[in-house]
Amino acid sequence: AGDPTPGAPRYDIVHQPELPIVDEGGAVVRYRRLDIRLLFLRQVGAPGDYLGLECKYLDANDRSTDADYVDDGVERIVCGDYSRDHPWAVLVGLERSGPLDRSAANVDARLRQRYGQEAGFKSTSSVRLDNVRESEHLQGGGSHRISILHGFFLIATQPL
Repeated sequence: AGDPTPGAPRYDIVHQPELPIVDEGGAVVRYRRLDIRLLFLRQVGAPGDYLGLECKYLDANDRSTDADYVDDGVERIVCGDYSRDHPWAVLVGLERSGPLDRSAANVDARLRQRYGQEAGFKSTSSVRLDNVRESEHLQGGGSHRISILHGFFLIATQPL
């Protein structure tokens, strides 16, 4: 048996919009950031098996944003909630104020603080773009190592 439909795409990309996070009283306290889910044909019928592209807002002048990036974004990949057993995952930092290098340095420091010195950014990335960094982590407390590609992009906070 081949593809169910000849010429059909071998993947599905689904946008998951920001979701409200509520406190015990039902009040919205924050929003969960944008996710994009890539589901390849081999993953159909395997609940939870998908490649996630996680996006987080950053502000180089607000250190709580790089804490959120690592504690909420990277951790979802490291614990195996996202991209379980995949060789790599993608995390995108949407920088509000810049400079990008400062945000990247802030994230690198958080990675090292939370996961140890060896979990910081590698000196070179397999993706050769100035705004991409790479880190490597043991996933889900097991022996599987996953590489996380970190892309940093400056976004406009005011309408153009």
